[in-house]
Amino acid sequence: MSGISRAELAIGTRIYYKGDMANLSGFGSVIAHREATNYSPWSVDIELEDGRKMRGIWVQNFGRGERGGYRFLLASDYEADQRRRFEAFLGPRPA
Repeated sequence: MSGISRAELAIGTRIYYKGDMANLSGFGSVIAHREATNYSPWSVDIELEDGRKMRGIWVQNFGRGERGGYRFLLASDYEADQRRRFEAFLGPRPA
């Protein structure tokens, strides 16, 4: 299990999609929930900022931080991970 709760994937939650060879990465948000069935767990629908819609994304596809092979991340986790990496490379930024 990914460790992402249903409450963390509330409608309106910002998401980062990592993309793949054929699909660009991007930010978006959760636009709907889909209840579990006999054949699939509960899932979410996402709309990316560029207008693409992804429907029925299982919660197991969400992870924390950049590592772990997950395709979808909470935007806040992605941004915190990027900030940590920049600071490790460049040193802390002045306030």
